[in-house]
Amino acid sequence: MVETWLGSQAAKVVTDIVAGKWKKHREVHDKVELHKRRILTSRIASNLYRELYGLRETFLEHNLMEKHDANRGFFDNWLANPVVEMGWSPAGGWTQERIAALRRDLKGVSG
Repeated sequence: MVETWLGSQAAKVVTDIVAGKWKKHREVHDKVELHKRRILTSRIASNLYRELYGLRETFLEHNLMEKHDANRGFFDNWLANPVVEMGWSPAGGWTQERIAALRRDLKGVSG
Protein backbone atom coordinates (compact mmCIF):
# COMPACT_ATOMS: atom_id res chain seq x y z
CA MET A 1 0.00 0.00 0.00
CA VAL A 2 2.85 2.41 0.84
CA GLU A 3 4.60 1.51 -2.43
CA THR A 4 1.40 2.21 -4.38
CA TRP A 5 0.96 5.55 -2.65
CA LEU A 6 4.59 6.53 -3.32
CA GLY A 7 4.29 5.36 -6.92
CA SER A 8 1.14 7.38 -7.47
CA GLN A 9 2.72 10.45 -5.85
CA ALA A 10 5.81 10.11 -8.06
CA ALA A 11 3.62 9.68 -11.13
CA LYS A 12 1.64 12.78 -10.17
CA VAL A 13 4.81 14.85 -9.75
CA VAL A 14 6.16 13.70 -13.13
CA THR A 15 2.81 14.36 -14.78
CA ASP A 16 2.66 17.85 -13.27
CA ILE A 17 6.18 18.65 -14.48
CA VAL A 18 5.47 17.45 -18.02
CA ALA A 19 2.12 19.26 -18.11
CA GLY A 20 3.75 22.48 -16.90
CA LYS A 21 6.46 22.29 -19.56
CA TRP A 22 3.87 21.56 -22.25
CA LYS A 23 1.73 24.51 -21.10
CA LYS A 24 4.74 26.87 -21.20
CA HIS A 25 5.72 25.59 -24.65
CA ARG A 26 2.17 26.16 -25.89
CA GLU A 27 2.09 29.70 -24.46
CA VAL A 28 5.37 30.59 -26.19
CA HIS A 29 4.16 29.04 -29.45
CA ASP A 30 0.91 31.02 -29.28
CA LYS A 31 2.80 34.25 -28.56
CA VAL A 32 5.08 33.73 -31.58
CA GLU A 33 2.10 32.93 -33.79
CA LEU A 34 0.40 36.16 -32.66
CA HIS A 35 3.51 38.17 -33.59
CA LYS A 36 3.62 36.42 -36.96
CA ARG A 37 -0.06 37.18 -37.65
CA ARG A 38 0.44 40.84 -36.75
CA ILE A 39 3.39 41.11 -39.12
CA LEU A 40 1.65 39.25 -41.94
CA THR A 41 -1.52 41.32 -41.68
CA SER A 42 0.08 44.73 -41.17
CA ARG A 43 -0.94 47.12 -43.94
CA ILE A 44 1.26 49.99 -42.76
CA ALA A 45 4.90 49.28 -43.55
CA SER A 46 6.32 51.50 -40.81
CA ASN A 47 4.43 49.39 -38.23
CA LEU A 48 6.54 46.39 -39.21
CA TYR A 49 9.48 47.66 -37.13
CA ARG A 50 7.30 47.80 -34.00
CA GLU A 51 5.99 44.29 -34.63
CA LEU A 52 9.51 43.00 -35.26
CA TYR A 53 10.60 44.62 -31.98
CA GLY A 54 7.90 42.65 -30.12
CA LEU A 55 8.97 39.43 -31.81
CA ARG A 56 12.60 40.21 -30.94
CA GLU A 57 11.69 40.58 -27.26
CA THR A 58 9.90 37.21 -27.33
CA PHE A 59 12.91 35.60 -29.02
CA LEU A 60 15.25 36.95 -26.35
CA GLU A 61 12.94 36.13 -23.44
CA HIS A 62 12.57 32.48 -24.47
CA ASN A 63 15.93 31.98 -26.25
CA LEU A 64 14.13 31.00 -29.45
CA MET A 65 17.14 31.68 -31.69
CA GLU A 66 18.72 28.50 -30.36
CA LYS A 67 15.62 26.38 -30.96
CA HIS A 68 15.93 25.98 -34.75
CA ASP A 69 18.34 27.02 -37.49
CA ALA A 70 15.50 28.91 -39.21
CA ASN A 71 14.93 30.92 -36.02
CA ARG A 72 18.63 31.79 -35.82
CA GLY A 73 18.65 32.91 -39.45
CA PHE A 74 15.52 35.00 -38.98
CA PHE A 75 16.94 36.62 -35.86
CA ASP A 76 20.24 37.44 -37.57
CA ASN A 77 18.57 38.75 -40.75
CA TRP A 78 15.63 40.68 -39.31
CA LEU A 79 15.71 41.04 -35.53
CA ALA A 80 19.36 42.03 -35.08
CA ASN A 81 18.76 45.21 -37.08
CA PRO A 82 19.70 48.22 -34.89
CA VAL A 83 16.42 49.97 -35.73
CA VAL A 84 14.47 46.93 -34.53
CA GLU A 85 16.67 46.58 -31.45
CA MET A 86 16.01 50.20 -30.43
CA GLY A 87 12.27 49.89 -31.05
CA TRP A 88 12.17 52.72 -33.56
CA SER A 89 9.59 53.00 -36.33
CA PRO A 90 11.23 55.17 -38.98
CA ALA A 91 9.35 55.97 -42.15
CA GLY A 92 10.58 54.37 -45.33
CA GLY A 93 13.00 51.57 -45.92
CA TRP A 94 10.34 49.05 -46.88
CA THR A 95 9.95 47.99 -50.50
CA GLN A 96 7.51 45.42 -51.82
CA GLU A 97 10.46 43.04 -52.32
CA ARG A 98 11.69 43.52 -48.76
CA ILE A 99 8.20 42.97 -47.31
CA ALA A 100 7.81 39.82 -49.43
CA ALA A 101 11.21 38.56 -48.18
CA LEU A 102 10.18 39.24 -44.56
CA ARG A 103 6.94 37.33 -45.01
CA ARG A 104 8.72 34.45 -46.72
CA ASP A 105 11.37 34.20 -43.98
CA LEU A 106 8.74 34.51 -41.24
CA LYS A 107 7.09 31.25 -42.36
CA GLY A 108 10.12 29.28 -41.10
CA VAL A 109 9.97 30.76 -37.59
CA SER A 110 8.59 28.55 -34.84
CA GLY A 111 7.96 29.02 -31.15
